[in-house]
Amino acid sequence: MTYLVHGATGAQGGPVAALLTANGHDVRPLTRAVAELDDVSALTSAYAGVEAAFIHFPITPDPAAPGRWAKALATAVLAAKPRQVVISTSGGVGDDRLAAISGLAAGLRAGGVPATLLAPRLFRENLLLPPIQDRLRAEDTLSYPVRADQPIAWVSHLDVAEAAVTALTRANAPEEVHLGETLTGPELAAGFAAHHGRPVRYQQLTPAEFQVLLAPLLGAAAAAGIAASYRDIAALPHLSFPAEQGGQALLGAEPRGTAAWLAELGIPA
Repeated sequence: MTYLVHGATGAQGGPVAALLTANGHDVRPLTRAVAELDDVSALTSAYAGVEAAFIHFPITPDPAAPGRWAKALATAVLAAKPRQVVISTSGGVGDDRLAAISGLAAGLRAGGVPATLLAPRLFRENLLLPPIQDRLRAEDTLSYPVRADQPIAWVSHLDVAEAAVTALTRANAPEEVHLGETLTGPELAAGFAAHHGRPVRYQQLTPAEFQVLLAPLLGAAAAAGIAASYRDIAALPHLSFPAEQGGQALLGAEPRGTAAWLAELGIPA
């Protein structure tokens, strides 16, 4: 059985491909070298004969791109008719990607292809960014642009991979699964404290401060876009979900705690 994995060398797709391979499945990687996401002909060739597929959309400054990608992928997937498709929303709050991804999932289901939508919120890996880690080491302070009292569902790429592989390989996977462990800022900092063996406090950054930190790493345009998404998050009472809609309830996929995740990654204490 062959499983197609979008971005199989990247942050989300890489762990999915690795876990499928470890479980004895054949993986067909889909990267930009194989097919652009709006190239219907190349996508149709890539999807031919696959058992199931894991899809996620990259971040793009082009607001029209996700719609083009969804249309091209719908054509390719419906031509191949795989047994199951799993699509990650890639976190955050509503944007052009989310609308396109939701539309893609609905279109595939209408065409007879079961599609599971995985909905992570914020990725723990964001907390490994150099400016975040630099301050953690220097001041024992975990800084991030969400309110200290705001419940946020945090998930790792490893958690997404486990949920994705479970949904890809089981019969009758649910249509939508929310992912993450809901924590406030101080609770998140406590996980770092447990791993490092010393007190760690939480401090909220403003989106503007976060933008300044990100600009040297990602460029001005990308940093501005990410800061805008955190301004949207700040307006929400929480970024979580009811337990009955989560990965543990629907797939038996329990999210890693912060300390366990850091240890699994081999982050020095």
